[in-house]
Amino acid sequence: MADSRFEKKFRLLSARDFSELKVDSSSFKKPSLIIYYKKNSFNQTRIGLSVPKKIGKAHDRNRLKRLIREFIRQSEYKFLNCDILFVVSWNRSIIGESQEFKEETLLKNIDEFFIYLQRQIERYNNQNNYHPNKA
Repeated sequence: MADSRFEKKFRLLSARDFSELKVDSSSFKKPSLIIYYKKNSFNQTRIGLSVPKKIGKAHDRNRLKRLIREFIRQSEYKFLNCDILFVVSWNRSIIGESQEFKEETLLKNIDEFFIYLQRQIERYNNQNNYHPNKA
């Protein structure tokens, strides 16, 4: 059986990594989460997860973290060369909804973020590759 773990090289682990990421980073906000992201010098995307206690009991918070890690592990977004911090925060509009609805909303918002991030990276690369003097 193939090893399908979410390896440590794809994680932001230290408090220093988290604090450096929040400084001079861009953010993406949705009803279920806030995402901070910044380009890194590695060949892969590293993620950090923050799920505060007000989200729910430990088993609910752990499930959300597992869902996010699994989404990243199975996606093609692993190699965008970015550090990304996911901060889960339920908006008042979804706080009373079922856990299943919250999870679906979270995954949908993460997918929207990666589509947005991919467009940002492509736009950045196109601007840097543009040379008006070349014919």
